[in-house]
Amino acid sequence: ELPPAQTTPLSPTEVAKRAKEGGYRVGWAYLCNNCDNWHVNLAGGYALTEDGILGTCAHVIDMDNKKMRKGGLIAVDHAGNVFPVTSILATDEKIDGALIKIDAKTTPLALNDKVSPGDSAFCLSRPLKQGQYFSEGIVNRFYWNGDKRGDDPNSLQAMRSLKLNVSSRWAPGSSGSAILDQFGNVIGHVATISTMGNGGSKKDTDKGRILITLHTATPARAMMALATEGGD
Repeated sequence: ELPPAQTTPLSPTEVAKRAKEGGYRVGWAYLCNNCDNWHVNLAGGYALTEDGILGTCAHVIDMDNKKMRKGGLIAVDHAGNVFPVTSILATDEKIDGALIKIDAKTTPLALNDKVSPGDSAFCLSRPLKQGQYFSEGIVNRFYWNGDKRGDDPNSLQAMRSLKLNVSSRWAPGSSGSAILDQFGNVIGHVATISTMGNGGSKKDTDKGRILITLHTATPARAMMALATEGGD
């Protein structure tokens, strides 16, 4: 049971507070094969229910077991409390979304897919280990990345091709962090960042001809489909 979307406008300061209360850092604590020190590799996540269900990226919880002797998934709240992830409820690599569970009472953020280009898009994340970085932008566009949508445009199969671009800022370390609207609802989460040059190719960007940086997110509608249908 996901909470209904909020409809009361908030100030940017209030949105940041809500993002902080419902936000988590999610990732692995592990012993590698090269030393006896514990390593922690965390990105972002956000609470979706009051009983500890969190959303994040599929690639955030993916870990090459060859790189560690032992370890486990953890989630850390804004106060620094650490919780083991007790289960992975659903994951889908193509939408880059996952639902995980911790044993804790959480402050949920509602999902909202009723947004359009020009609407506000806020993000609180930890880009390049810069903690509590809050940025404001707008929804740039929704777009279909592929044609294998099937007959139902709201199905999980279709959502594997639906992506969202926003102009709020992030960088590596932000993955899985919630993107919020002006009401404090989650409209998506951070997935990738990429640059394009004059010809739209990697060759252009390698030569320094970067003309645009695309911030691409997994839309809330995809996470709704993952919660309904499950994933891989």
